[in-house]
Amino acid sequence: MKEKLGDRVEYRNVFNNVLTVKTLDGALDRTRTLSMFREYEAKAGSWIRQALDDRVDFDFCISDFVPEAFELARVLKRPSFGVAHFTWDWFFMRLEPPDTGTLATMEEYIDAATRLYFPPLTPRAILEKHRRVASEVAFIINEFTPVAIAPNGMRKCLIMDNGTNTLARLIGDSVLALATIKDVCFYLAAEHLSGDTLRMVEGAANIVPVRGLKNLHSHIPKMDFIIARGGFNTLTECLISKIPSMLVEEGGNPEVSENIRLAAEGGYTSAFSTIDFGPRIAGRIRRFIDCEYDAIKSNLNAADFPKTGPAEVISDILNRVEAFYGRSDRRVLS
Repeated sequence: MKEKLGDRVEYRNVFNNVLTVKTLDGALDRTRTLSMFREYEAKAGSWIRQALDDRVDFDFCISDFVPEAFELARVLKRPSFGVAHFTWDWFFMRLEPPDTGTLATMEEYIDAATRLYFPPLTPRAILEKHRRVASEVAFIINEFTPVAIAPNGMRKCLIMDNGTNTLARLIGDSVLALATIKDVCFYLAAEHLSGDTLRMVEGAANIVPVRGLKNLHSHIPKMDFIIARGGFNTLTECLISKIPSMLVEEGGNPEVSENIRLAAEGGYTSAFSTIDFGPRIAGRIRRFIDCEYDAIKSNLNAADFPKTGPAEVISDILNRVEAFYGRSDRRVLS
């Protein structure tokens, strides 16, 4: 959003009081994440009171996705806007039916927003629950400059890790098997591989190490297919670029599970189990190439995935802010 708003506004950044917690291998830590939820009402209330004591002020708020920021804006009588593909109340209801008092507070905060913007593949239950303030928009995607890759007569597959290192160990366990697939060139997330594994990667004729998260994303449009955690940003980039993918679950994370389910129902991706890493990965990739790839590629090519979401969101926000204030200089809490 900052790329679209530029210097038209002054920014004041804050962080949220609830988030997911990961285990050491990058999976969702259910116990600690639920503990954060149970502490949410007290932490969010304290944060709001402190912001009021500190006389925090702004002209409007954009959040992705901090429910208490919407409540603070309501108290200050300021417009507020949310951009997300899932909401925390939905997430925790899917993770475990939680404490109803905390959930009610979270729902009340979310519905305090002036408007919430949701891209395609947002769960319908969220759109229905928050329909009073919900707007559906086109995909919202980060722009990456594609890398230049010389053709070598082989299929190209990017195997991605992500910022939480969810797949690092599993990728490392798969290197020996990947080296046996002679008709595929693998571009492998190498940032967190061990020294011995990295040496195997560098010695394999069909594996190219790739470092840096932005660099990994820049490879997506040049690939024939992707293996990655089923996060929404990666899924969106695969859809926009029309690149078939195998998306990996993240140990009981309802957001990732729903991303994969909705995309697979549309015929746009294939689910990939964590047990398919290691020695089994060669067979899983072969089945995908032989039995799934063509149908997924055909579905992607036939689909229309507009990526005008950022322009739609910014235009609507600025129109609503101008209607609220009638002037153009703004301070934004984001």
